[in-house]
Amino acid sequence: MKTHHLSNEEKKIGVHNLLTHAVFNGLGFGLLGQTVVYLLAIHFNATNTQLGYIASCHLISGIIFIFLPKLLSGFKSTKVFFYGWLFRGIVCLLYGFTLFLNGQKSVLLILSVYTLFCISRHFGILVHQPLQKRLAAKNATGQLLLKMNTNFQSSLLAGRIISFLILSIKQFSGLIGLLFLQFFGVIFNTISSIFILKIPARDVIESPKDTNLFKTMIKFLKNKKTNLVIIIHWLSRSTLILIGLTIPFTKKIINMPENFVFLFTIVMSIGMVLSGFILKPFADKLGSKPILLLISIVESIVFLVISFIQPGINWIFIFIIGFVISFIKVVVLQLVSRLLIHSMPEEEKINFSSVMQFSSAIVALLIGFIAGKLIDLGEYLNLNLLNSYSIVFFTGAFISILTAILCFFLKEKGSMSLKQIANIFFPISNLRTFLDIYHFNITEDPKKRQFILMSLNDSDTSFAEHEIKKILNNPLSNEKEEVLKSLFIRPRPSLLQDIIEEAKDKYSYNRTKAIFALGAYDEKKVRQLLINILDETDPYVQSTAAKSLARLGNKSQLEKIKSLSLKNNNYPVDKMNYLIALNLMDKKGEYLQNIFNNFIEIKSRKSQQAYFSLVSNILNMSPSLNKIYEKENLKMNSGIKEFLFETKQLKIFYDNHKFILESYINNKYKKIWNLCFTFLNDNKILGKTYFLKKSILTFDLNKINENNTIAVIYFTYQLLLPVV
Repeated sequence: MKTHHLSNEEKKIGVHNLLTHAVFNGLGFGLLGQTVVYLLAIHFNATNTQLGYIASCHLISGIIFIFLPKLLSGFKSTKVFFYGWLFRGIVCLLYGFTLFLNGQKSVLLILSVYTLFCISRHFGILVHQPLQKRLAAKNATGQLLLKMNTNFQSSLLAGRIISFLILSIKQFSGLIGLLFLQFFGVIFNTISSIFILKIPARDVIESPKDTNLFKTMIKFLKNKKTNLVIIIHWLSRSTLILIGLTIPFTKKIINMPENFVFLFTIVMSIGMVLSGFILKPFADKLGSKPILLLISIVESIVFLVISFIQPGINWIFIFIIGFVISFIKVVVLQLVSRLLIHSMPEEEKINFSSVMQFSSAIVALLIGFIAGKLIDLGEYLNLNLLNSYSIVFFTGAFISILTAILCFFLKEKGSMSLKQIANIFFPISNLRTFLDIYHFNITEDPKKRQFILMSLNDSDTSFAEHEIKKILNNPLSNEKEEVLKSLFIRPRPSLLQDIIEEAKDKYSYNRTKAIFALGAYDEKKVRQLLINILDETDPYVQSTAAKSLARLGNKSQLEKIKSLSLKNNNYPVDKMNYLIALNLMDKKGEYLQNIFNNFIEIKSRKSQQAYFSLVSNILNMSPSLNKIYEKENLKMNSGIKEFLFETKQLKIFYDNHKFILESYINNKYKKIWNLCFTFLNDNKILGKTYFLKKSILTFDLNKINENNTIAVIYFTYQLLLPVV
């Protein structure tokens, strides 16, 4: 028997349907919601108190939570959500009766229908946050909320654009147009309801442990984990009501026509959508507290600005204010919702949600009534430099400042400090790294991840280092190999222990990459570990350790590494590793006398070329031998021809140019070797390259081929270049 907890697959299906519901819900609400109701009420000359009621009705109606959980106890949560949302749309058809009424009768009908609209909405809200908590992956609550908000606000924007276009048509201006919008809103709202039923949730509404919501509310207010969150929630809902009053403000104070009021709401929707996109990378990383603190201060400033707006102001400025205040509105709502979900007791989800909605209803009732009376007071006082809504917006500024103050005392697990946040945004390169980490964690495209990882490897920020540490501790990360390579190129001493642990694990898939990375960390424990690894039996592990030890400047194991380099079971890569190690450790160059003899055991053509090319590189010879092989591999004889042309600067090569080229083309390699023997015997070679000369002169001519023939021509020329 399955529990209420969902599988990952069920969560994916549930999130998909919840996000799809949000799209159609946004379209429906754009045609049914507060803006249309405001305009309908203003059309019939609603009072300021009635407009204040509309602004707060969606919260006031939450008073039904005093009995709603008990009434619905035992019902499946998604079905309650579905029927509540379905009724929410259908009830809006009653607005049509305003065609047959006028004056206060129409206003009372509008207020009654809107109240039913808001009440039925609460059937869904009762289970909405618990459902989000059930569907959200751990530490991704903010992401789910922001995705839902983005979907909702994007489609809400579309709904408002439709409203603006319809009301701009002469035949649909006024009451007919507003009722026409309601009809289409009902259709979209009904479609959104269908997707609720597709969410595979098994939760039922639990019977409240305490049916007295006042007592329950007091219990949560006494709880240190929830009390500040609840108060901040109340304050955020208060400012939400006051922000809603900007819509009648544009109609009554700025005197905008109805279609331009919808244009104002379109600009607001753009701000809401944009805020979701901007907040998305930060919501779960920074935490709610620091962002909420800062944004509340900004909100108070915007409220103060609105307080001084006069009727004759340029409408462009009003649109800018609408954009900013709606941007702030979404940020505050999402952050507070995230706080609520995280604070929600696991065993009392419905109880907690009920208390939140019920208490918000009481707060909204007070704020809505007070707001209407404050507007009346503003009209009565008719103060210079202010408008009749100024006192309301001054109140909003005060509430925002109070919210910011309370945020100082809020304790949120995992929340960053203001100093840590400042480190993210300054300098700008830190912000770029932070966003890189966000995109790295959400993308599954291997190419994009590889590209972002390159950027993270170059960053010296603490959070880039933290992300790299996560990769190192992932037992099956596709990026671990690249990270270990980068930790050699860009050492991070704080991650040394993680590299050591990987290097110690004999069964690790990336062990040799970790041993390679240790070559950049000159510490006693690293040197000792590498010395110990030299005693193991795996040739590749041994040779990699030898190379890293040599890079640390440790020569204590020179003789041992010389012995290991001559073992018969060494692969080409092992020989090359020892070559690098011995070049760093053996300053006399004695290791060079085995260069051509070591070659004999290498069977692969490309590996032979790579081996000799490495010798060229570590001895800093020019041109690079690998470039000669490259041309030779692309087109037969082109590499040797180009190189022999360069050797003409030495007379002995100039005189024998034709002989060497013809001998090579005709596969007469022994003639070339004998000529090189003559050149080298006739000239005295000093320094470490003497041992390379010795390696050539003692080579078994029965083992010659085209690869080592090019090598003998190349190295003979390089050895003679300084002395001839």
